[in-house]
Amino acid sequence: MYNKGDLYGERAGWYLPGMPDKDWTAATTMTVDHPGIRWYRSTFNLSVPTGQDTTFHSRSSSSLLGTA
Repeated sequence: MYNKGDLYGERAGWYLPGMPDKDWTAATTMTVDHPGIRWYRSTFNLSVPTGQDTTFHSRSSSSLLGTA
């Protein structure tokens, strides 16, 4: 992971595939009522050859964020 920092979730591997997240509460919005760090996870299928080292960029946009 590029620019890995010192957030607890990074040290705990929350960004890694296979991280057990079944007990996380599903998000219904990405708005918040107080400052802090939030972790969101999603899944999607990619068509990349096995063993290929590839960099991806993802962008989230939603009317709930005011970015759609």
